[in-house]
Amino acid sequence: MEASTPEPASNPSAGSGGTSNTMRTLEGKKAGLEKGEAEGEVKGDDEGIASGSSTPLGGYDSYEPGFYIVDVEQGSGGVAYKVTSRLPMEAGTTYNICTKASADICQKPIPE
Repeated sequence: MEASTPEPASNPSAGSGGTSNTMRTLEGKKAGLEKGEAEGEVKGDDEGIASGSSTPLGGYDSYEPGFYIVDVEQGSGGVAYKVTSRLPMEAGTTYNICTKASADICQKPIPE
């Protein structure tokens, strides 16, 4: 009876099977990186748009529908004008530039 030599255990990372697994892993990492970059770009674009749209509104986060008297100044960073103050107009009120302080708006109820 002859002694038999045990065969070496197969190594999954060796040979053609290992190369295929490594390539799939690299392809998966690349696909994940590309997807992450794309999602990051979308998030960055969304945040930039939100920030850029609020800049000319003078930091006011919202406006109700209606009419406003606004004071504007020269903008910066690609924004032409920036709102520095706003005054919502109300029905039944007249608005005039105050004669003593031309930067102020005077309000007066309309008599009935």
